[in-house]
Amino acid sequence: MASRSLLRARARRAVALLAALTATVAVAACGSSDDGGSSTSSNTSASGSDGGVATVKMGVVPAATFAPVFVGLEQGIFERHGIDLQIEVGGLAPTVFPRILKNQIQLGANTWGTLVTAREQNLPLTGIGPVDRGGETADDDYQGIIAKPGGVRSLEELNGKTVAVPTLKSFTDAQVRSVLKEAGVDISSVRFIAIPFPDIPAALKAGRVDAAGVVEPFFSQAKAEGSTPLASLSRGQLMGSIVAAEKWVEDEPDTVRRFQEAWAETLRYATDNPDAVRAALTRGLRIPEAVASRMTLPIWVDEIDEARVQEISDMMLDVDTISGEIAASDMITPFPLPAS
Repeated sequence: MASRSLLRARARRAVALLAALTATVAVAACGSSDDGGSSTSSNTSASGSDGGVATVKMGVVPAATFAPVFVGLEQGIFERHGIDLQIEVGGLAPTVFPRILKNQIQLGANTWGTLVTAREQNLPLTGIGPVDRGGETADDDYQGIIAKPGGVRSLEELNGKTVAVPTLKSFTDAQVRSVLKEAGVDISSVRFIAIPFPDIPAALKAGRVDAAGVVEPFFSQAKAEGSTPLASLSRGQLMGSIVAAEKWVEDEPDTVRRFQEAWAETLRYATDNPDAVRAALTRGLRIPEAVASRMTLPIWVDEIDEARVQEISDMMLDVDTISGEIAASDMITPFPLPAS
């Protein structure tokens, strides 16, 4: 069993590691691949079925969406619930999901959209926890469709234009296509190109693209450089999810439940303490304090709304990001699991 002092030391190392890995924010939540990230631990994991401290390893994308992970570590929330949370920063779905299925890590902080794609590929993965949702309008959403300086002023004007997304056929790509389609744009007339999130503000400023789908902190950067927000990208949709292997959930229900309880407490703390989240962004992602202070933060949620998850799956099918129906009920674990 790990001592409390050891757990605190590991938490400090995890947060320090985040500060050293800022380059990986370029691909946050967009579905591209990488080398699997950097690890704070070995490939062994400990069971917590006996009620002792359980070691749980999580692959985390270093984006604003998942800042509560690091806040929870700093506040000792996971420790209080008997979870020794060890993070690997930088892993995305193409590398993290196979490692989850091999039990090399137990959890991945990703999006509901990537989980939908995984389920279409018949991967036995499940969402065990919520993270956040976006805002309803371009003014309160942390991601949106934004036009180049001096360019179009409405979505309807994007017919026949060039629009950037971080990765083609990604969750963000599906969101952009869906928003445009709802606005009456003929999406078959739009030229979609892939540009990494950090490069989108410069592409807009240079006029290389007419508009783009982008997330914070690059959304605020583009606005500061004269680009015009056109619409919310989230439209209140659920965004982040905590993903696990179905087998791990079946084998370690007590550990899963304790993690879920710690995670719910962490999300509530993040909601009540936005300054702590902004501080984590500044320390961990090295986002300038002036930028972090004006960023629109996600809206953390501490329950899984099955109907809202189904909306994501249906949206992705509607714009041909997936080829068949995926039932939300098949990819959600109760949050929290009922006591055995």
